[in-house]
Amino acid sequence: MRAQRGFSLIEVLMATALLAAGMALAFAAVSNATRATTVAEEEARRAERLRGVQGFLRRQLEGALLMPMEVARAGEPAPVFELEGDELRFVSAMPGYLSYGGPHAQTLRLVRGGQGIRLEFEHALLTPD
Repeated sequence: MRAQRGFSLIEVLMATALLAAGMALAFAAVSNATRATTVAEEEARRAERLRGVQGFLRRQLEGALLMPMEVARAGEPAPVFELEGDELRFVSAMPGYLSYGGPHAQTLRLVRGGQGIRLEFEHALLTPD
C-alpha cells in the first residue's frame, strides 16, 4: 500500500470554510471600527463647535454693559437686558476687530427649524439716535 499524499476533498473544504469565516469576521471588525471612528469624529466636531459657541456666549454675556438699548419712554425704565420667549437682547462690546465703534446692541435668538434648533446672533452699533 502506498502512503497517502495531499489532502482529501473534505479537508480542503473545511480549510476553505474556516478561512472564509475568519475573513468575514475580520471584515466585520474592520467595518465596525471604521463606523465607530466616523461616529466618534463627528461627535468630536460637534463638541468642538458647541465649545466654541459656549465660549462666545460666555464672553458676550460677561461683557454685558448696563447701558440702555433704546431711549426710554416717559415714566418707564430704559431696557438694559431683555428676555422674551426665545430671544435675549443686551448691550456688550464685540470681540476683537468687530468692537470698532463702541458697544453694540446684541440679540441672541433660538430658531426652530427642520434640522433642529439654531442659535442666531444679531448685532448693531449702539448709536445715540
